[in-house]
Amino acid sequence: MLKHSLLLVMLMTISLPIVQAATIYKWVDKNGVTHFSQDPPPTENQTTEQLDSAKLAPPKLGSVAPSTTAEPAPAATNPSVAEISARNAEQAKSICEQAKFQLDVLNTHRRLQRQDEATGQVIEMSEEERQQQIATQQQRIKLFCGKA
Repeated sequence: MLKHSLLLVMLMTISLPIVQAATIYKWVDKNGVTHFSQDPPPTENQTTEQLDSAKLAPPKLGSVAPSTTAEPAPAATNPSVAEISARNAEQAKSICEQAKFQLDVLNTHRRLQRQDEATGQVIEMSEEERQQQIATQQQRIKLFCGKA
């Protein structure tokens, strides 16, 4: 009986997980990124903090509310309203020209071919598809060409 008890205690002792405390290094690099590692930081220029892993415990779920820090972008990188309007006008002009060209092709030619997106094969466009594309290009012209 004593042998069985001793054997049981030995097996339980062996099966317990071995907790090993390790030193964890925490540092912030030159880009402001915080790093955690068991290896020391690559250079000594950074502020390094040594943490004991045995003392670190994860917080309870829901105990810390997530927060975001919104950093305003520097004024130099924010484009002005005039620049945005100019870019939008350029894009609208480009789309207008493309739509006019495609509408001209659709109205001029009856037998058109297109590439199938799924297979990549060239197939002939049906009259229904051609009429649908004509309507689409007319809508694009109305949207992007304005009153001109």
